Amino acid sequence: MEVLKKIKTNIARDRALYIILAVSFLLRIIFSVDNLKALFVDISSYEAYALEIIRSGVFSVSAYHPPAYPFFIAGIYSIAGQSFLNVYIVQAFMGVCITYLIYLIACKVFNKHAGLYAAGISLFYWSLTLYSGILLSEILFIFLLLWGVFFLLKGLDSGKAGYFAVCAAFLGLSALTRSINLLLLFVIPAVCIFISVAGSKFRWDCGLMRIGIKKVIVCISVYMAVFCLVLSPWTIRNYIKYKAFIPVDTLGGVNLYIGNNPKAMGFFVDISNDPLDNMGENDYESDKILKAAAIKYIISHPVRFIFLTIWRAILFIVIDFFCLDWVVLIYMKEHFLFGKCYILWIIFMMLCSITFYVCGLKGIRNLLKSWKGLILLGFILYYFLLTSLFYIQSRYKLPVMPFLAVAAAEPAEKLLCRVKLKWDALKKPGSKNTI
Repeated sequence: MEVLKKIKTNIARDRALYIILAVSFLLRIIFSVDNLKALFVDISSYEAYALEIIRSGVFSVSAYHPPAYPFFIAGIYSIAGQSFLNVYIVQAFMGVCITYLIYLIACKVFNKHAGLYAAGISLFYWSLTLYSGILLSEILFIFLLLWGVFFLLKGLDSGKAGYFAVCAAFLGLSALTRSINLLLLFVIPAVCIFISVAGSKFRWDCGLMRIGIKKVIVCISVYMAVFCLVLSPWTIRNYIKYKAFIPVDTLGGVNLYIGNNPKAMGFFVDISNDPLDNMGENDYESDKILKAAAIKYIISHPVRFIFLTIWRAILFIVIDFFCLDWVVLIYMKEHFLFGKCYILWIIFMMLCSITFYVCGLKGIRNLLKSWKGLILLGFILYYFLLTSLFYIQSRYKLPVMPFLAVAAAEPAEKLLCRVKLKWDALKKPGSKNTI
């Protein structure tokens, strides 16, 4: 009887997971219909790069944008035809995989029960769903990132070099999607060294601690070798084109200057009319000029830089807290399905967003209870700190949200239990508030 009970429980849990994944896919498909194509300048750039790849077979335009997403679009165009919708359908499936990866990661950090709640509450963060229907690199980036984190946890848990190799492949591809992950080449080995050396002090049950320092070095070496191997074709291409070492892109200096100049306010600032933006002979030279100008401004205005950094950190936390992502607002207003009851949808999404954030922030402390949770917290801090040095857009928060969903699992469960208890109390005969 006990075995049958366990089987029934597992089936019930799987059923709940299937429902969550189905809802995840349905929402993304709905958002992909009647999409807005002109919200970002990057959209036209990505498509132009993709068409260049299809036409010439190579990415010869520039190194201004990382190459992975244009190649991703070009691959879909070549197989399914030149249509935004084809890309959105693929991204919708990837979005479902993201939901499933949130479930898997939460299972590894906590348990299967928490995994269901983490996957479920991730649906409450509408931007993560909506960006599946926009021609931007966020969904591909998060997809690769979460696979990398999943295999990182498996590698740390088992101490097997193969998992670190797969992890490095995914994180390397994520760096070719958005160069912010380039520093993970050094951060992950540092994490491995810390866990293997200091883990015993904290009594962590981690496979990496039990394999010996020589095997730890092997795991780190494998990780760094594969990561560099993934980057090397594009880095070599950049060296041939520019005669300079450019690991991924030439956006670092531009973004640093956008966030640190006399007109900087913490958000995106248009610098197209800035004389410095037009001084370079190519995107690499322009990037160097803008990077030097940004560093000079930071050194000469340290107080304002500190103020801006603190302000950007605050913005990172509070932006879209009430579902005030301007992309979401515009999208909902102009979408054929949601525009007729725009205000009601905004109120609903605000409630969802507040629930997600409150549960996520409240559950952060749960990540402190294990080394696996600390890994996720480390990724949250990684994107939080790096983004705070540049400028803030709501979509730059998206990589943090899956980890916040994992943290939100326990508070979300408690909230649902409270709601259920109050609902049951209202339905009891004799209750003054009987429905």
